[in-house]
Amino acid sequence: MEELRDGFAAFQKTSNQINNWSDAKARNDIRAAHPRFLELLVSLYRFASAEAQNRVLIDSSKLPNLALALQLAEGIDLYILNLVRDPRAVAVSWSKLVKKTEVLRQRARNWNKRVKRMQELEQVADDAFLQLKYEDFANTPRPVLEQIQAWAGLTQDTSFFIASQSAEISWERTHLFPPANEEVLQKQATRIDIRPASSWKSEAHTEVRKMAEEINFPKAAKLGYRKAL
Repeated sequence: MEELRDGFAAFQKTSNQINNWSDAKARNDIRAAHPRFLELLVSLYRFASAEAQNRVLIDSSKLPNLALALQLAEGIDLYILNLVRDPRAVAVSWSKLVKKTEVLRQRARNWNKRVKRMQELEQVADDAFLQLKYEDFANTPRPVLEQIQAWAGLTQDTSFFIASQSAEISWERTHLFPPANEEVLQKQATRIDIRPASSWKSEAHTEVRKMAEEINFPKAAKLGYRKAL
């Protein structure tokens, strides 16, 4: 595990220096530079699959570099679900933890970088890439989950919904660890109500939203977000 951890750190350093992850030569160079790490990564996922005794592993670690590594690794049937959210809402969420303006601005710039990287991954993923807006999921979770199941070739089942935006879930086969949401980990609620967040639109967050608009548009507009609230 220590070798895997150090290997991923080295992989991140190399891949972050590459301008375009969809470039075939660059991808081959990254793969050739980190064969041992990619070998260990495949071993880890195969072990997890065997232990879980299931054919699907959902990795919610969110790192574009890890998605790239899994694309480059051999023997993993990878589907990338790219969940995007309005950058103004993301900035407001960060502002609750980050108080330094420049750090908050860097978080907003990171949103742009992540969008760029995921678009590069999409170019080589063909049908194994699906982009989903958080707002669409929060508004209509059940049909969106049905869409995801169909895209990934999974058994169609949303019977855990007890209403259009409420579901009952089990933690029996779910494993979340930090940096997953601490409140989620603490409560481990079995009744989930899914609603779109709207508090970020309040007047109290006007300056943070303006900052996000300055940094994240027009890139956000290309994803379907409108600048005027």
